[in-house]
Amino acid sequence: MKKLVAAAAVLLMQVSGLFAGDIGVLQSMRASSLMWRASRADTPAPAVLSEEKMSSSFYQVDRCWSRPEDKEADDAGLPRRFCVKRVGIEVPAYGPDIFDRRASMLYEDAAGLKRIFITGFARKGEDRTVIGSIYGEGGGVFAAIYFDTSLDGKVRPALPEIRGFILRGGGAAKEILYSPEAR
Repeated sequence: MKKLVAAAAVLLMQVSGLFAGDIGVLQSMRASSLMWRASRADTPAPAVLSEEKMSSSFYQVDRCWSRPEDKEADDAGLPRRFCVKRVGIEVPAYGPDIFDRRASMLYEDAAGLKRIFITGFARKGEDRTVIGSIYGEGGGVFAAIYFDTSLDGKVRPALPEIRGFILRGGGAAKEILYSPEAR
């Protein structure tokens, strides 16, 4: 039950971040469904396709983001800086669709390439903004990356956003925006 509450709080914070940024209408049914499924011990995990059956699209970023000084964020352990080499999306090769339960976000930093669970979507014209956690899975502090893709999984050449969140009691949270550093 604690995992379900934490997952719902994470989704709520990401939704509030989307509406605060006026990105558009949230398409969160997939994330909610998967969080509910993850909370049920008797439900098998989704099948994973082999690498040969997946299609990937990347955008080379090579940029760092930093947050302003914030004592609460420092005390909670929220990193001051994230450096991103590239972002991507992985979708099934047949009938590519970012809403497929096997789709994943891809995030590469100095530690290497990671697959990230897509925790939410937002409509942005004909494109979608995908959201995934890059720090603090399941805790009271986390950071998420947001970037744009087409419905068929092509990453758009636009700078991602990074937002940090500190969860507080009663469903409240503090959002901290990271700014891209000058090159």
